[in-house]
Amino acid sequence: MSRMAKPERWLSFLIILLGAEGLKDDTDAVAVVLMEDQDRLIQDRHMQCLTRMINENNSNFAGPYCDRVWDDIMCWPPTSAGTIQELPCPDYVNGFFKHRYATKKCTVNGTWYIHPQTNQTWTNLTQCISNGANCIQYDAQGLIAAHMGRLRLMYNIGYGISLISLLLAVTIMLLFKKLHCPRNFIHINLFVSFILRATISFVKENVLVNGVGFPSDIKIGPCGKLEFLNNGMHWECRLFFSVFNYILCANYMWIFAEGLYLHMLISVAVFSEKSSSKWLLMLGWGTPVLFVGPWVVVRATLENVLCWNTHPNHNFFWIIKGPLCASVIINFIFFLNIIRVLFTKLTAFNAREVGNSRYR
Repeated sequence: MSRMAKPERWLSFLIILLGAEGLKDDTDAVAVVLMEDQDRLIQDRHMQCLTRMINENNSNFAGPYCDRVWDDIMCWPPTSAGTIQELPCPDYVNGFFKHRYATKKCTVNGTWYIHPQTNQTWTNLTQCISNGANCIQYDAQGLIAAHMGRLRLMYNIGYGISLISLLLAVTIMLLFKKLHCPRNFIHINLFVSFILRATISFVKENVLVNGVGFPSDIKIGPCGKLEFLNNGMHWECRLFFSVFNYILCANYMWIFAEGLYLHMLISVAVFSEKSSSKWLLMLGWGTPVLFVGPWVVVRATLENVLCWNTHPNHNFFWIIKGPLCASVIINFIFFLNIIRVLFTKLTAFNAREVGNSRYR
């Protein structure tokens, strides 16, 4: 019996070793899924997530929390503010480690964490596809990132040509006194707004680091990732994006002023071009303050995150976007009415030949 016990003991020890090795391999087991099955499974999970969103009652949360969200791969449940949610890596995505965990951060404001490099909510899937010793990452925007250099070059060339043309046009209008009239005064202001827009866009693309912030606002993290520094006021980059939004709004308002001026010129019987210039000047440069100012106050008090170049709560951005959309819609109505008035005058039975040629 003693001679038989020794081989049995070795056999048991070998089984334990094999079992331990099996558990070790299973820990790093990688999901192997056909692409068509993967797409189908992701769609199924997406539908399940939407169903939960509809039927969910989050009355159990006393304080702020992050709503359930679908991140194109996983469904993240409601999470209390200031905590990090952890879920197993999805086993329906090819190449993901099945027994590791993905994380998603809910900020203290009750909004999901936004990555400064992509300006989108971010899920940490690093452990699902990396062993921690390398920098392999799941990047859905890799194709775009590979061509960012060419896109930025095209962007700069386009704005450069526009900037040179506008400067030349403004110079000509200012030098020749025969061109000094109310309508050209409006054109000059419109061109100046475009010049400012092109200039600040150059700065945004070439001075800011990937549009995230100035070099003093960020640091380079592991694997070359940009990380926004949470300490400090970051007033420089926030002031920059406030001015950027003001110039953008002023550009829209001067386009609106052009449409309004032409509409009054065609539609109003008695119209003084000189007296209207000061009101149009206030409209073009003064009106943007009325909605950029409140937006700055809201961002500083309720959503003071990053450089104000992201919009976690899109409702706040409608403070700026709403007036701009309204100006575009009203301008289009002006355009239709101008066409109607001109067509009516051209086809009038008793229109004089002089007036007819004028409207042509």
